[in-house]
Amino acid sequence: MEDSTHIDSTKISLYIQQLEFTVSNLEATITRMKKECFDPKKFYGTAITVDACARMHSVCTVTVREYVHAGLIPTHPDSTSRKILIFTIDALLLDFKQLKQKYKELKLSI
Repeated sequence: MEDSTHIDSTKISLYIQQLEFTVSNLEATITRMKKECFDPKKFYGTAITVDACARMHSVCTVTVREYVHAGLIPTHPDSTSRKILIFTIDALLLDFKQLKQKYKELKLSI
């Protein structure tokens, strides 16, 4: 009789594929929910500071400023050199994993 705890490379590979598929589905669901679960009209014309955006996404304010200066995050027209403002709707939809990749690519191309 075969031991039920025996795991071969095929089972491991299949399990990893299932996990990757699940993660992909969850990421798609999160993206869809971000787009559908709030009314962007409520935030039209409002802006938040770099500090508020950083707290919202649990990142450093320096990171947000670097991404703004690199042109990856659009700024509100009322922004000044001393106080950067970001449209609230843009801040809510930011994906810092994607921004990090784009920022690295941008720095490599310079």
